[in-house]
Amino acid sequence: MLPICFGEATKVCAHLLDSNKAYRAEITLGIKTSTEDGEGEIIHQQDVPDFTIEQVEQVLDMFRGDISQVPPMHSALWHEGKRLYEIARAGEVVDIKARNVTIHDLHALGAINDNKLTIDVKCSKGTYIRSLSRDIGEQLGCGAYMSALYRQYVEPFTDCQLYDLDKLESGDIDLGETLLPVDIALKQYAAVVLNKEQSEDVFLGRKVQLDQTQLNAQQIDVNQTQTVRIYKNSEHSEHFLGLANNEGLGLISPKRLMHLQ
Repeated sequence: MLPICFGEATKVCAHLLDSNKAYRAEITLGIKTSTEDGEGEIIHQQDVPDFTIEQVEQVLDMFRGDISQVPPMHSALWHEGKRLYEIARAGEVVDIKARNVTIHDLHALGAINDNKLTIDVKCSKGTYIRSLSRDIGEQLGCGAYMSALYRQYVEPFTDCQLYDLDKLESGDIDLGETLLPVDIALKQYAAVVLNKEQSEDVFLGRKVQLDQTQLNAQQIDVNQTQTVRIYKNSEHSEHFLGLANNEGLGLISPKRLMHLQ
């Protein structure tokens, strides 16, 4: 899955970067490659013992929860003004600092078959499945590389219709029918509904104060500073306006507004 943002929706891209993601990965055991995936050269190869599913689960359990992970050399991370993959392609190796990531869920889809192990992973941003595959192989004692990867979803798009890029480009599918409302990407934030006058003030850059009736109706902690979704209450529907800051006690200040038709 690759969410694509158009027009005003590009304003939410940064929020999607912070989202949890889910993957299905195939790990080939007994082989290490220079890139930790199938694109690199084989740098080590050995026989793979007959691991039981219990042994595999014991190793996987080491990577569940908060872990420290060293990203691959062949990655787009920066190091002293250069991308790591540029340094790697020049034949150089540098020390890469480990980063803290979270593996929310990790499990094997059956036993090892033909030296291949398939796993499902739900993880935080910044997690490299290549590194996870490499480290699982190291803990099993035989080495490994990631031989296939499929991203199942990016939160909050956990159950959305997916479209083939070739079909979109061919015109077989009406692009307009594939578009989702912008605010679907921001469901992690509580919603606040403004009246007409408050909505106009917000678009002029002014702060607005929610009245007591509005405070009682909102699903937010009015004493907590937080980002919220704001909507204009119209006669027949609620119109999404963008993001705002709840500065506490219902004082709302505009943060990122959407000019949607």
